[in-house]
Amino acid sequence: MSSPSLSDLGKREQAALDERGTQQRRACSNATWNSIHNGVIAVFQRKGLPDHELYNLNEGVRQLLKTELGSFFTEYLQNQLLTKGMVILRDKIRFYEGQKLLDTLAETWDFFFSDVLPMLQAIFYPVQVKNYTVTIES
Repeated sequence: MSSPSLSDLGKREQAALDERGTQQRRACSNATWNSIHNGVIAVFQRKGLPDHELYNLNEGVRQLLKTELGSFFTEYLQNQLLTKGMVILRDKIRFYEGQKLLDTLAETWDFFFSDVLPMLQAIFYPVQVKNYTVTIES
């Protein structure tokens, strides 16, 4: 068995560096993905966003769209994240009856269209620019 040549060692070292770079990009994408998820859920939970968080989320969306995860992002957004948010809103009204149900439904409707929807449009503006279509179906 022959010992590895210097060129073999260089190739292995480069491959290891490439692998570390790939892992770092994945970790960054996962952190960005989690940040977007947590930010959107906070909007549905009426927690609001800290200062400059809208910008950070917007940039995170922009970054994700440029990665290999970008093609899955709109599907995840539509089928998982927005659905989870709508369940949060539904859970606020599901146990009421009569006038209390109507009052809570009206308040939730107003909250969704005046607060949640504009914030989602702002967070996901890069998705609109990229001509992806996301719809909310009941």
